[in-house]
Amino acid sequence: MAYNAQSPFPTLIIIDAIAAGALVTEEFFGNYQLIHIESCASIKAHAHPRFHGDKFAEFFTWNDEDETAIIETLRAFHPIAIVPGKESAVALSDRLSDRLSLPGNAPQTTHLRRNKYAMNKAVSKQGLLTTPQYISHEPSELKQWHRQQGFTKVVIKPLDSAGSDDVYICQTPEQVEKAAQIITGKNNIMHVKNHAALIQKFIEGTEYVVNTVSFEGQNWLTDIWKVQKRLKEGRNLYDYDDLCDPNSPEASVCLDYTLKVLPAIGLFIGAGHTELILSAEGPQLLETGARASGAANPQAIRLATGADQLMLMRYVYTAPDILSTINPVYRLRKHLRCVHAIASFIKPFSHQELQAFLSKLDSFVSVVMKLSDGTVLKPTADVATCPAAFFLASENPEQIKQDYESYRRWESKNL
Repeated sequence: MAYNAQSPFPTLIIIDAIAAGALVTEEFFGNYQLIHIESCASIKAHAHPRFHGDKFAEFFTWNDEDETAIIETLRAFHPIAIVPGKESAVALSDRLSDRLSLPGNAPQTTHLRRNKYAMNKAVSKQGLLTTPQYISHEPSELKQWHRQQGFTKVVIKPLDSAGSDDVYICQTPEQVEKAAQIITGKNNIMHVKNHAALIQKFIEGTEYVVNTVSFEGQNWLTDIWKVQKRLKEGRNLYDYDDLCDPNSPEASVCLDYTLKVLPAIGLFIGAGHTELILSAEGPQLLETGARASGAANPQAIRLATGADQLMLMRYVYTAPDILSTINPVYRLRKHLRCVHAIASFIKPFSHQELQAFLSKLDSFVSVVMKLSDGTVLKPTADVATCPAAFFLASENPEQIKQDYESYRRWESKNL
């Protein structure tokens, strides 16, 4: 496939359309000529198991030294929008949208949407509740801060990564120092070197995920999830997420908080993926990503709510007039659970074997395979080593619970 200047379809650019970005690609493909940009060469999109290379008319790898030439080439395509496929695309999406005079968030405030320290500081300045934090490139300084503060538990993580990459829960100064030594100087999964580590007081409470879409000062809530994790060797692994009734008291307070976070970090257009803890004192921010949720699944979420974040994101960039017809808060039609597979064995991953079992579950809707068929599994330690995520939907929450428990029993012997 190659760019066709005579095509009746408008041109749209997607940056880093891998992993969940593959679903972004599927959302736009068919009605638009798609152009792909890798935000850096180390993305290696063509080698990624979740990349639809055949759906793109052109493919570019970004290089700052070639900025002028690439921008002029892109300008000649007359694109109507630039969309981030995943977290690593956020900064370049802001930058190119600005250079090409396309809808986007201001590059002057990109750091508020990427740097977790700056993000929490900006939110705190607006009078919103946040957790105490400190940054340093010296593990000994982080260790000293922990000792001085006297917190029972803290979290150590990179400043600008994603997907639970090198996120450690620590209880002693020695654990803090060890985690900081692992993080600092290492290239994170966003292909950026960790020049420092962030330490924050551990927030006790329940985690929620709030997914939104924004356009010209208005916000739409597409889904809120109550997150269940399990602690394993100092790492919090995703277990399952339950879609919330948006009218519940917990969901309402999380939404109110999120709608104040978005303008505080300069997120005015596009998708927002906010993770927070509902503590005894109220909601407290973990982070917000200016992109679609990594757990996006149109088939399952549209079944449960009638729409989803990807659909509304498409409207933002291509048909904003339709947004006025969309209810600002989704309606719960069916109960929905997203289950994250947790591998325990070192063995080849079989798509067919997992699919065969899941298809027997009464509430099963769809599965996203995150690793290629035949990949040798490693025990799950973070999002990157989670082999799959699948959705269970039913009008009866007890059916979902039974199917979930049946899966975990099968998983303990087969994955």
